[in-house]
Amino acid sequence: MKKIILGTLAAAVFMTMSASAFRAHAQEPNVEEIRMQENTTMVNPMSEYSKEEFGQKIGVYLEAPQGVSNVHYFLYTNQDGLLGEMQFTMQGKDYSQRVMATSKLSLHDMSEGDLETFTGVYGNWKNAKTNKVGYCEAFTLEENGQKTIVWLDVAPGIVYSVTTSDTSVTMNELVAIVNQLFVPVQG
Repeated sequence: MKKIILGTLAAAVFMTMSASAFRAHAQEPNVEEIRMQENTTMVNPMSEYSKEEFGQKIGVYLEAPQGVSNVHYFLYTNQDGLLGEMQFTMQGKDYSQRVMATSKLSLHDMSEGDLETFTGVYGNWKNAKTNKVGYCEAFTLEENGQKTIVWLDVAPGIVYSVTTSDTSVTMNELVAIVNQLFVPVQG
């Protein structure tokens, strides 16, 4: 008799817990659906400008390399200030160059979060390799198919980056493009 009562009680507890779990699962929001709703209603914080307006507003004139197409200039404000981005296509491959004023004296002074926010590349910046662009300290990062070079021109206090998601671009090719793009502000 005790076994029957215990068995019945155990079955009742099991059914109650299963029903509770089912209700909790049924009421869980669809995260992907919410993300899609947010993305469709969120205003893009970037605004497109002409090359001249871009340079006047951010104080740096970015020049696209010869032979590129589809060049667009964007500005937006993040928590650290005004950030500029030039997007372009070179030999059928898409790139973006970013620029922003900074008070940092070294890329090592920038946190991983600072680097992610600036470059738009959310990766493991602890794995970045130290490099040089001209006379400037630089980091290179290859992660998740993206290749990024970020460098700091300390004299004027400007941090730059160039990123591509095109997996056929090698880091050496990206370095060559960066060397075409970088023109020191102080001459």
